[in-house]
Amino acid sequence: MELGIFERQLRLMVLLTQNREYSLEELCRKLDMSRRTLYRYLELFRDIGFEVVKQGNVYRLHRGRGAHVAARARYGLRHGCTGASFAP
Repeated sequence: MELGIFERQLRLMVLLTQNREYSLEELCRKLDMSRRTLYRYLELFRDIGFEVVKQGNVYRLHRGRGAHVAARARYGLRHGCTGASFAP
């Protein structure tokens, strides 16, 4: 079954935040994606404020201190907004 981009990103995020350690190869195999695509998604997570941690060949994802600030700035959300409305 072909997963959409958002579903693949969300699934990767879930895998990286579990209390498990996955190598790059394991993640690519589980998500049926290329290394290039996986790297692109990891860069996206960094861009929106998540901390992508690499220890050896294992990757993990932590919510960075500025994740909510970066997301609001990137998507034009107001302070305290739940994402339902956008700034004018």
